[in-house]
Amino acid sequence: MFKFITMKVLHIIGNGFDLNQGLPTSYAHFYEYYFQLTSKCSEPVAKLRQLLIKELYDKRTDKWKDLEETLGKVTKYFDSETDFEEGYLDIYSHLISYLNGAFNNSELVKFENIENTLYKDLSIPWFYLAPREHNIVVENLPQQEDIHISVINYNYTDTFDKISDLQSKVKKTLGRYEGHNVIFDECLHIHHKLKNRDIILGVDNINQIANEKFRNSELILNYLIKPQTNLGLGNLVDSRCKENIQNARVICIYGMSLGQTDMTWWKEIGKRLKAYNRVILLYFPFYTDINNKLPIQLTIERNKIKRALCEQIGVSFQEIQERVFVEFCNKPGTINIFTNPKHKDINENFENVMASFQEKEIINKPQRQIQHNPFHLNLEPPLKQEPLFLPRVYKRKNVLDKV
Repeated sequence: MFKFITMKVLHIIGNGFDLNQGLPTSYAHFYEYYFQLTSKCSEPVAKLRQLLIKELYDKRTDKWKDLEETLGKVTKYFDSETDFEEGYLDIYSHLISYLNGAFNNSELVKFENIENTLYKDLSIPWFYLAPREHNIVVENLPQQEDIHISVINYNYTDTFDKISDLQSKVKKTLGRYEGHNVIFDECLHIHHKLKNRDIILGVDNINQIANEKFRNSELILNYLIKPQTNLGLGNLVDSRCKENIQNARVICIYGMSLGQTDMTWWKEIGKRLKAYNRVILLYFPFYTDINNKLPIQLTIERNKIKRALCEQIGVSFQEIQERVFVEFCNKPGTINIFTNPKHKDINENFENVMASFQEKEIINKPQRQIQHNPFHLNLEPPLKQEPLFLPRVYKRKNVLDKV
């Protein structure tokens, strides 16, 4: 009797997934909450907050910077490890508070006909490529093997778990797609979960810590170096993630930016592509300015991103260009991977979230004067005191229906 063997399809899911479901979980959303907090704070916390106000927003590009990378950079302004620790724990705890509020006060909608939407997306993500690229992928894959699906989730939230029901499907068949039986193996949270209050927030390696003195500090390294934090938690999730990458035949990266703070995992993906020349890499980034781009501009942008991706994973573009495919996960006017047509509007969800914090007087109301900002300090060199966010009234847009 013929024995079927397995083909592993690995999904690596980033914050683009939550955003595409209408959940306000970007750093820009968090900053609007964090820089309007009403609570008083200590001098080290005030110092870190003001440094972040100065560093996080780039007026030249009108874009927000990555929080984790910036935390590594602002270490150079601290002499005391305990002072930085105090500031770090403040933003750490408030990130947990905000994301819990975002998750609990946003309306999430499950996929309809989940076998032909979400499960199909997980099973054959190449379905959403252009026809020519779709055919290239299919021709390079074995035709009679079972597909085993694993997920590495970089998000702190349980959004993916809530709207997929996959926790009840572990080691079970999801269906049959393009001639393959598809089995779901596991979903791993590499940065851990909100509900456990053990999320990982930091950088990839010591070179990303600007304060060279802190590079020898066990205290700071345990907080800021992600691989070391994972090792300290001791739950082996990092080892299981590495094993999944090493065994993957298709790697699908969805909604993740090409950040330096996860360099360890980018390099692992590069190693896998170098080790086996039949591995396929699919990249579905979330592109914030996509509505203002023409189709030809998006084609050019895809090629740029493909080259940047190859550089990030440490593999020559010429070596793997025929095995790397890029498509935007939020492409307007089309059904795309993990598209949920009934998802709630992200701006409405954000209003609900911020209104809940404002009602509890956790964040500023318009009558509060910004010059009384509780974390203002006279630092050298002096930092601009103009507010990043003018206080306004946040209004609930609808009555939430929980998943």
